[in-house]
Amino acid sequence: MVRLGVGMKALLLIAALITSNTAYAQTRSFDFLGFNTSTPVAAETRVAGRKCKVAQVGLGECWIVGSVPVGTARLISLKVRFNNARMIYVKGSTISAYHSSLSEALEAKYGAPSKTETRKWQNRAGAAFDNVVQVWLFSDGALELRSMGDTTRECELVFVSNQNLPDRQAPPINF
Repeated sequence: MVRLGVGMKALLLIAALITSNTAYAQTRSFDFLGFNTSTPVAAETRVAGRKCKVAQVGLGECWIVGSVPVGTARLISLKVRFNNARMIYVKGSTISAYHSSLSEALEAKYGAPSKTETRKWQNRAGAAFDNVVQVWLFSDGALELRSMGDTTRECELVFVSNQNLPDRQAPPINF
């Protein structure tokens, strides 16, 4: 029989918790501001308290410019896209000063992110910035919270669904 030390037991326990949280995250679906990928929205719906008309067939979107509260943070703009009245995409933008409070609000609702990484982002002038990205995995897609470095002063959250996507059609060859 193999005897494990206290440190090894703690390491195995942490690994089990991380694995179970990731598995749990991948079994629940994403919902945001009352929208989810499984419930179709009405032709006239409300997004962050504002009226929006959504196409019931094909692609449609609602784009809100103004203050949209998420926890104690405020999104400056919010775009929600739909296919056949079901949510397929969410993008919210704000200033980098809200990154911490936005991260806290998302963690309070969805739990710890599945992963956190730093990606390099480079503009056309060649300046490179660290882009801290937190990723939450769901059964119907993934949510990323991105902070585009202090210099750009931009922060965004992006959810992309893996369900309800439009059929990909070959582009017409008419030339």
